[in-house]
Amino acid sequence: MAAGGSYRSARPPRIWLPQDVDSLCEVYETALRSAPPQLSDAFVAGEVTNLRNIYLPNTHTMVIGAVGAVYGFISLSENQIMGLFVHPKAQRRGYGRKLMAWAKSRHPTLQVEVFAENQPAIAFYTAQSYEVIADSHHPETNLPLVQLRWAAGNPS
Repeated sequence: MAAGGSYRSARPPRIWLPQDVDSLCEVYETALRSAPPQLSDAFVAGEVTNLRNIYLPNTHTMVIGAVGAVYGFISLSENQIMGLFVHPKAQRRGYGRKLMAWAKSRHPTLQVEVFAENQPAIAFYTAQSYEVIADSHHPETNLPLVQLRWAAGNPS
């Protein structure tokens, strides 16, 4: 989070830096805890550890915010969005759309999975011209997932 709680950034997305890791983990944990479904503390703690040790080293992650004061990020593995998270206090300021525009400018198709209970995330993706393509279940929690896909040429 930005010093003093200010979430202003006219800067485009940038690649994450080692100095961003603590801030990325804060954004991720806060977003996981604030969005439906309610996830167990153990699951969230494990996911934050995975972000630090597995996801960041193995994905292409772009952030919005100053070094060490990230507001949001998107992580991609090829055309699969592994996560797009914006700190709840920084939401509805266009950061998610900026991160999405960056991803769309680099891939002709994108796919993402979200928890079916997370209607705000599904609404965000459908507003970005994503279409629901399948349902599945999260392997660790057995909670229902929705798979969405975007293709260049769809209105955005």
